[in-house]
Amino acid sequence: MKDKTVLVCEDHEISRKLFTELLSLLGCRHVVATNGKDALELAREHRPHLIALDIGLPEMSGTEVVKALCADPELMHTPVIAVTAHAMRGDEAQFLAMGFDAYVSKPISVTHFLETVTSFLTGASAIATVSVTS
Repeated sequence: MKDKTVLVCEDHEISRKLFTELLSLLGCRHVVATNGKDALELAREHRPHLIALDIGLPEMSGTEVVKALCADPELMHTPVIAVTAHAMRGDEAQFLAMGFDAYVSKPISVTHFLETVTSFLTGASAIATVSVTS
């Protein structure tokens, strides 16, 4: 997966470090944003193969970013995983309906996060949902 780039947008430093270390284990390149506005700009600049996007972000929320991505003809087919602490009943369906391609709840399960990322980067999944609380 050395030829794959993942954009990670996470404002929490510890979570951001975890996600980038996991992507490094997979051999992926990664680009990092700490707010929604930068995520959108970096997506346009780097054309990542996958985006892992937090919801509660400064500048623009993750939901605003995914709406902008879905409206952009050059980025609308880029898979986006919602990686979020929003884990109430119905949140997963709500995020998928907004245009996210997958949902991973925080705190994440490392195994499920890696499986979800791998499924998109290898083309094994058009839609993957992972909802884990531990």
